[in-house]
Amino acid sequence: AVVSTQSTGKSVKVCPSEVSDMTKEREIFTTMDYMESAPDSDSPVKSWISNQPEGRVGDFIDNRMVLGGVEVEVVNAVSGEALTTVHCGTTADSAVASSRTAAKSWRQPGFHRSKVLYSITREVQKQSKLLALTESISTGVHIRETKEAVTSLVQALYHYTGVTQSGTPLGVVSLVLPSIDTLSTIAKYAVPALAAGNSIILQPSHPLPALLFAQLCAGAGVPSGVVNVVCNRDHVSLAVDGVFGVGEMLPGDLCSPIVRFSMPRKSSMVVFAVSDVDSAAQTCLDKAFAGYGKTPASISRVLVQQPVYDRFCKILRERLPRLVVGSPLDGCVDVGCTPDETEVQQLEGLIADNGHLEKIVSERKGSAMPCTAVYGVQP
Repeated sequence: AVVSTQSTGKSVKVCPSEVSDMTKEREIFTTMDYMESAPDSDSPVKSWISNQPEGRVGDFIDNRMVLGGVEVEVVNAVSGEALTTVHCGTTADSAVASSRTAAKSWRQPGFHRSKVLYSITREVQKQSKLLALTESISTGVHIRETKEAVTSLVQALYHYTGVTQSGTPLGVVSLVLPSIDTLSTIAKYAVPALAAGNSIILQPSHPLPALLFAQLCAGAGVPSGVVNVVCNRDHVSLAVDGVFGVGEMLPGDLCSPIVRFSMPRKSSMVVFAVSDVDSAAQTCLDKAFAGYGKTPASISRVLVQQPVYDRFCKILRERLPRLVVGSPLDGCVDVGCTPDETEVQQLEGLIADNGHLEKIVSERKGSAMPCTAVYGVQP
């Protein structure tokens, strides 16, 4: 094919294949249709697990994996099959004793901790893809969001590397990590605790991201016992779930004299008549299903002023069905999915109980729980 330009009078030769590609690209940008699939591979996570001593993972105490007799199964959110079994069983007594011993040596001058924190930052940057994959596979949160969580972790490490001399160490800090946002919670609470000179005990809902972070800390030169991970929740002396429950104090005399509850609830949104309704509806879609709707930033309630209510719902009816729910490692998916079948059944039951209300349901791939909006609810 020959294309001539009127301004210069010159001709440009275009191959038929290039014309075909240009036509295909034009169609994609016109229809904005999804590709069939663009999945990431979960093989790096499986390789990391297989490279552990004996090919198994357990509690992380004194900079090494400790295999116990309690088995906790980790489900692969991508396939729905068992990914691995965490062999835990470390008691709270031994974990706290290790952390107390390490806390004495970690209270060194701040510039020493700065060097170690900088080394942790570099290790996290090197293994950023593996960290993101580990959290996505464990929790079902989309890889796009977990990559952002790793970025937040790196930023927190860089920041606190420069302020290690401004904190006051308290001793041992125990953090109960939520079922979502493991890496974000580490960035928000664990990193400043380390920078201040405290040793930490991580007690995760999903063990793999916390275990990988602790292992990276050990590889960066963190002294033995400064970062410990206890995976068995039966040995947790204090458990707080800020998303789907209330705080629960469990028996035990190992709690620190200072106890801080952080129990953020899910967010709400108010749309007034003077608002930019189009932008408000898009923000609602973007935030409502972040972390498949389980993070504190996820919008679960929307109050819309009457003059713009119909218009707001119309936009939701047009756009929400286009969201695609599926594998958290698929680049052509908008929202990840929970690996917990019990949780899916509970959600389906809640929707069925409110069957008299109007609903908007998104597209889904496989058996994932679709994004659902129920409207017409009276406040």
